[in-house]
Amino acid sequence: MGSNYPYERWYLAAGILLSLAAGASPFLIAPEFQSVYRKSNLDLPLITSLALRFYPVLLALPLALVAVWFLLPNDMNRGKVVWAIGIGSIFAVPAAYLYIIYLPIR
Repeated sequence: MGSNYPYERWYLAAGILLSLAAGASPFLIAPEFQSVYRKSNLDLPLITSLALRFYPVLLALPLALVAVWFLLPNDMNRGKVVWAIGIGSIFAVPAAYLYIIYLPIR
């Protein structure tokens, strides 16, 4: 990291925090739906049952961003890339998770 990119670490930290929030958001949603689906004995689609079973895996999203940080060349704005992925994940992960969870209800 050279002097050309003085805020790279701040972008990295912001991207990691945003992706951590995105990865933690299913923890607010999944337990409620698990109890509802268990009580109603619905036959869940495969993607919904996988989302309810493996939602803690989303907490590894910040680790993936750290891997992106180290895999990108130093002369790129890699902090901004990680930040952009974090911004995208804070919107995409909760929206996709809610869509997947609501599939059996439609």
